[in-house]
Amino acid sequence: MGGFRVHTVGAERRRDGLGMGVVAFVALTVAVFAVLGLVQKLVERL
Repeated sequence: MGGFRVHTVGAERRRDGLGMGVVAFVALTVAVFAVLGLVQKLVERL
């Protein structure tokens, strides 16, 4: 897999980087909403 990456063209590598950015953005968004949901539950309990 690592050796295959070396032979990828620039456009493909750029698309892969963009995909990783999107995945990171979605993961961060989900994490933020999860934290907000937990905080809301804790506040309701008090």
